[in-house]
Amino acid sequence: MAAIDNLLVALDERQIVERVTRRHDDFRVSYSLHSNTVDGFDEFSGLVADYYGQHFSRCVSAGGTLPRSEAAGRAKEILEREYRRRNGDIVAAFNDAHDGTNGGLRAQLDLIAEALKTESVERYIREMFDRHVAPNSWQDKVEIIRQFISRCGANLASSIRADQPTRYAQNYRELIHSYVMSLQRTSPISAVTEVCRTFNSSSTAAGSSAIPETRSSNGSPAERMGPPRRWKRSPPRVAVSLSIHSPEVVADLDSADI
Repeated sequence: MAAIDNLLVALDERQIVERVTRRHDDFRVSYSLHSNTVDGFDEFSGLVADYYGQHFSRCVSAGGTLPRSEAAGRAKEILEREYRRRNGDIVAAFNDAHDGTNGGLRAQLDLIAEALKTESVERYIREMFDRHVAPNSWQDKVEIIRQFISRCGANLASSIRADQPTRYAQNYRELIHSYVMSLQRTSPISAVTEVCRTFNSSSTAAGSSAIPETRSSNGSPAERMGPPRRWKRSPPRVAVSLSIHSPEVVADLDSADI
């Protein structure tokens, strides 16, 4: 099999789900909260730090932990970055968590979860490029990048220049970022959390206020669940069992066509 074919097999959406995103979605779905609002900024900082730390430990570092101050700083950097895209800042994020507006605290954790998942996907794709593109053969690198753009160009940003493969052979970063953004727009790798969004909406519409309180391993309140907001399309046949009377949220992806 040609190198480009091996690379495309590794970058298939099903492979990305299995190797990267499923663990992020599973953790996001299982994390629980007693309230969608906070009373003060200290509580807000503590909750986003707790979520970031646990998500990072479970899905990124395989059990490694971060100091609480580091987790808080990273979480707030994500929120600051995302809110600045909406002409806001960390104060606006806190106000939403305090007042319950724009999704409340749950939406803040959605943003953090989505950022961590996207970073993991980009790292995985970079590793696949490094594994299947010989770093010591410039001509091979240029050729495989040319073939990649040719085959995947329809899903890449318009800024990607198909006539300049040498540009991306020198540095994959822009090409990888564009490919990840295309997956977020078109792929099914947020299956569980898209279904959860539907559940949350229907529960709210029905007037349900029974949000079970659970505690994280260090005893701090943890959040219930909520979907990342960017990976758009769900695959068919995803079986999800949810109960507002229990903190357990069981997502069975074995029957999903992914």
